[in-house]
Parts: sequence; structure tokens; C-alpha cells
Amino acid sequence: MVTGEKTTADTLLTSAEGDIRLVDGGAPWKGRLQVFHDQTWGTVCNDSWSYENALVVCRQRGYAGVVSPYQYFGPGYGPIHLGGVVCRGNEDSLTDCSHNEWDDTNCTSHEQDIGVQCTEETSGVPETGAVRLVGSLGSYEGRVEIFYDSQWGTVCDSGWDVLDTSVVCRQLGFRAASDAFQSAFFGEGSATQPIHMVNVLCTGNEGELADCQHDDWGNEFCSHYEDAGVRCITEYNEGDIRLADGPMSRDGRLEIYHNNEWGTVCSTTWGPEEAEVTCRQLGNDGVNNVYYSPTPGNGSIHLSRVDCTGSETELIGCDVTFSDNGNNPCTHGEDVGVDCYTLLTDPTALEGQLRQSIDRTRPIFGRLELYHSNSWGTICFDGWHQINSGVACRQLGYSSFGYVYENTEATGFIGPVHLSDVNCTGDEVALSHCPHGGWGENDCRHTDDIYLECIPDDGADEGDTRLVDGENSWEGRLQVFHDQKWGTVCNDSWSYENALVVCRQLGSEGVVSSYKYFGPGYGPIHLGGVVCTGNEDSLTDCSRNDWDDTNCTSHEQDVGVQCTGDGVVPKDKMAGWLIAVIVIASVVLLCCLLGLVYVLSMKKSKKAQDSAASGTYIGNQVMPTGQSKSAAFSENGAMYHNPNYIPGSDGGPPPEYSDATVDSSTAYS
Repeated sequence: MVTGEKTTADTLLTSAEGDIRLVDGGAPWKGRLQVFHDQTWGTVCNDSWSYENALVVCRQRGYAGVVSPYQYFGPGYGPIHLGGVVCRGNEDSLTDCSHNEWDDTNCTSHEQDIGVQCTEETSGVPETGAVRLVGSLGSYEGRVEIFYDSQWGTVCDSGWDVLDTSVVCRQLGFRAASDAFQSAFFGEGSATQPIHMVNVLCTGNEGELADCQHDDWGNEFCSHYEDAGVRCITEYNEGDIRLADGPMSRDGRLEIYHNNEWGTVCSTTWGPEEAEVTCRQLGNDGVNNVYYSPTPGNGSIHLSRVDCTGSETELIGCDVTFSDNGNNPCTHGEDVGVDCYTLLTDPTALEGQLRQSIDRTRPIFGRLELYHSNSWGTICFDGWHQINSGVACRQLGYSSFGYVYENTEATGFIGPVHLSDVNCTGDEVALSHCPHGGWGENDCRHTDDIYLECIPDDGADEGDTRLVDGENSWEGRLQVFHDQKWGTVCNDSWSYENALVVCRQLGSEGVVSSYKYFGPGYGPIHLGGVVCTGNEDSLTDCSRNDWDDTNCTSHEQDVGVQCTGDGVVPKDKMAGWLIAVIVIASVVLLCCLLGLVYVLSMKKSKKAQDSAASGTYIGNQVMPTGQSKSAAFSENGAMYHNPNYIPGSDGGPPPEYSDATVDSSTAYS
């Protein structure tokens, strides 16, 4: 009988067939898994191992749940008792699961011994933030579920990428992620299941998925057909590499897997070609920077010399010298670090978009890059002038430009040189609108790449808003100031209440038009999904997506606003004003008609008075000259007429008349 060094007489006497334990983990809830069989403790092969297997192990040990179903705690000892274990997850013990015959496994060494980490709690309830993979036959892939508010829920696939999945896989004990899946690739969560996380944004360095930036817990927009999934990498292979202790997953100290352990690489012979191979092997597209690691490693320094041509697909394909004999002349102060970048097939980039490869010490300075034909590329210095710099900086969202220069050193950038001989007039909103020598039509190299420094608007504060490209300051395309740059706002979910907050923030009393288009903008699209109640003091106080996370795919969806000001009347007041104008106009018209009647009457009276002053008497009264001899006329309130009028009279001088009697009763006959 072969026994392990930790098997004692006491444990043999107290252990029963099928008992399990976790050893060498530093705590009772984690470690290498051992199972008791035939009076001997032995290990378990990692073949076919799954989350459900680990769940049975943790429950059998009395713990609430699984933190990591697949974790390596070093090689074990004794026999390898079990292999091919397949549990449903509801078994009472590991030996109740389907498995190969005892001591019949596919594992050939203890390097394949399985380890498990359980939750520390024994209440039977997982910890908040615990994750699991479901919906797949393998433990290394599946739909991502996270435990929150006493229940398991799914994760929305909005923005889901390999940085997010790498955190999930490491939290589960796997070494890395190979794929990120969207659109419920591993099946939809149940109809009663919540969607706990939306818009997850990990840097890749978080310890748990719950530590990543995301919207508030809960969901109002996603459905289970958008559940996120992941596939993890289950094993390390000789020559695998990784970047450790950096600010993001593409940046950090270079480590290589050799002789079953991770070790560092000496920077003595390191150069751009070696860094290029490294970044390519890691799935990136080029090198931003090569440097001494700011956080030296520990343990072995595996490689003392590396010499690559730049065309190799992996680092161990280069001419390398392993320091297995321990005679490495390097120290950990000479560990190499690499900063890579991703170039091609950027789903978030827009045709013609600009970006700067930022120098960490100078956040507004860097290599100018342009997205065209599904790839990021650079711009050649040939023919460049200050007007071009102004257009580029304005497109990037800055107020103006400062310094531009040609980089004459190789940087490791492996993308195309998109443009050369750019000649802007200064009126363009995007650099790609300027005349140039043709896409890709140049003989430039990356030693000719433009590096540009832009100047932020010192007078603007974070969250300030403004309206541009309108006829006055009260109308235009809406811009908001964030991260030292002006950017536009997506029209998604835009409303009158949103515009009301904007206008009030700008000092205007109301809204003329809450949704107006002033042409496509430039720079980043800073805000989307904005929902205001109308009472907020500023736009950034409203509910909204995270900065630079929007549903808009182009600046054709930039929102514009027209506020009251400069004599413009708000729509909500125009109806009342119109009614007032109609009433006033009606009163004025009526007064004019009455005045006209009065004027005509006065003219008639005046005419009669003028005629009386130069006319003929009838009796002791005067017959007005030219008056129809039968017509009445008035004088001092009395009415007179000529009863001797002969119709058809030629209008000559009247005959001699005797005194006439006034007959007021026939004055109008």
C-alpha cells in the first residue's frame, strides 16, 4: 500500500471509504482534492472536471458554494484514485457521481491533480459576487451567472469582451479566457431569473467580476437572449506567456511558462522585434512600448537571452537561451515589460475616427491614428501643416493644438499608414474630409508617423455643455465636456425634459426645439441613454449610460437643441401669445371700423355746412347751392326741403320762391 506523507494512523482510523479533503491550500476550504479509498488517501484527475463536480465536493465538505472549481495547488502524492468524474451537481458525495473505475484514470502524473476552492461560509448560500458557468457540458465554458441579492442572475452582453471574460475565468480558477460569447450562445437564462449586470467594463486586472465597472445592479433594457458567455483556457503549456501586474491585460511584466512554473524574461537583448512577437502571441496587433518592468517579479528568471527576427509566431520559436542551470547573469530589476495594443476589427470604432496612442506621462500627447477600412492606421508627416493639426485636435474634441513632430524611431506599430500629404483648409470637421494623397497611397514608414499634442479647453469644467454650429449661441449641436475634451450626445432616449435641463444649464428660460439636427459633429460621443426629469441642474445629473458608452454608431445621430433667447419664442408659450395677438387684432379692427363710420358721418355734416354757407334761402332759410332741390338739409337741428322742385330741372338758377313753411315731417320724403 502506497500512502502519502500526510497520511497518519489517526486519519486512517477515522476516515471512511469515499471521504474527501482539501490539502496544501493554506485553509480548510481550499486545496488539492484527495479522496479516501482502500485505506489510502489519493488524488483526483482533472479529466472531465466541472463546476458541478466542485459543487458536490464543497457541499460534501460542508461549505456554501464554489469559488473556484479548477485550481492548481501543486503536484500531489500517492495514487490517483479517481478520473472521468461527471456529476450533475445534486449528488451527496463525489463517489455518487459517474466516474471511472478506482485508480483507472487518463492522468499520467500528479501535475494533473485537481484543486478546488470553496466559499468560507458554511450556511449553504454562495457569497455575493460568486460566479458560475452553466449551460455547457464542460466546466470551462458556459453562460455566466453571478450571485447577488440571494439569487443567481445572468450578465447582459452589452460591451462584453475578452477583458471581462478574463476576469471571470481567473475568478473561477482558470488561467485565462479564450473566447467571449454574446447573444445567449450557451442558452438563455430562465424567465424567472434576473439579469444582474449590464454594461460590464473590466480592465482585466480585477479579482472578481463584481469589482468591474458596471451599471447599477439590475436591468431595465436587456433580455435573456443577450446573456453573456465565456470559454476559459484550462491548461498551461510549455512556452505560454502572459503579462502580469500591469494597469491592463495588454500591459505588464512579461512571464513565460517553463518547467511547470511561471518565470520572467531578462531584458538584456530585448528589442522591438522580440516585443512584436510577444504581442502577436498574446493576440494583440502591435507594440506601444518596451520597458523595464516597474514591478519586478520573483522566482525564476527563465530566459536570459532572446533573439527574434520579428516573423515568429511565438517567443520560444525565437533563438532563446533558458537559464535552467541557474547561472543567469540577470536580476529581477532587469525583468522586461511590454505594452501592446489591439489594432484590427475594433467594433467600437467608426470610419474616419481619430485617436491618440497616449503617452502615460503626457495624457494629451501621442501618435495620431485613424480608423479606415476596419483597421487603425497612422498618418505620414509628409506635407503636414498647422491647419491639419487644428482639424485633427478639434475632431478629437480639444480646443486647439500645441505641438506636432515626426517620430524617427521604430515603435513596433504594425498597422498600415493610411494617409499622407494631407492638406486641410481648416473648415473640415474630420481629417478624413481633407484632401490627401489617397488611402494607402504613400511610401511612408512608421518612422514617419505624426505625433500630436492637443490643448484642452482650460475654461471648461467637467460636465459643462455648449451648443455649436447654430446661427446663435442659443441653438446648435449639443456638446458636453469630459476628460478634457468636448464630445457630442447621442439622440437615443432624447426628450423635451432633457433639452429643458440643457437650456437651463446654459442660462436660457425655455426650449424652442428639443430635437433639432445641426449636421454631424466630431470628437467622441460622450453621452447616451440620457433620461432627465426636467428638474436637474445639469445634464450629467440625469440618468445616463457611462461616459463614452452609447448606442449611436455615427455622428449622424448627434442631438441638437434650440433654446429661447435672442427674440425666439418657446413653443409652450406660442399658443397663448397667438390667441392674445388674435384678440388684440380683432379689437383694433373693430375700433377702426367704428372710427371709419364716424369719420364718414363727420365729412357729410361738414359738406352740408359748407353748402349752407354759400347757398339760397328758402323763405328765411338758405337753400344750399348745388343741392338737389328736393333734398333735405339741416341747419341748427331743423330739416328743410323745396316743395316746388321740378324733376328734370337743368340745374339752372332757381325761380322766385315765396316763403316756405318748414315741414319737418316730410324732411326725408
